[in-house]
Amino acid sequence: MADPRSSAYVGDITPPSGALGALRFDNIEANIKYQPAPQYWFGAMYAYTRATFDATSGKKHPVYHSVGLMADYLFSKRTDVYMQTVYQHVGGDKTGSVLDAAYVVSAAGVASGQNQVVFRLGLRHFF
Repeated sequence: MADPRSSAYVGDITPPSGALGALRFDNIEANIKYQPAPQYWFGAMYAYTRATFDATSGKKHPVYHSVGLMADYLFSKRTDVYMQTVYQHVGGDKTGSVLDAAYVVSAAGVASGQNQVVFRLGLRHFF
């Protein structure tokens, strides 16, 4: 298991009673991009994830809904500024583990509850 002080640590998935037998994630994702002019574009995405958490205490199915938006403006062929936001909500069955909390990849850590929002503003330059 990763060091809990590292940014890669997301928590323990072992249920409080029993042992974990199998864990599976099934995804469906939809994306759309709209580019009204050559120098800027907008994007949106939705991802539905259904987990199968098979433990000695029973089979559970947590569900994750993720929605993201992005805008990008190109200053030149090599430099752009972009803004992203992602919202995630966890529903479905409770597992009694860290899988009950939202976790958006690149966030500082696991959310304290079922919802998490991450914002990113960036300036890129390709060399």
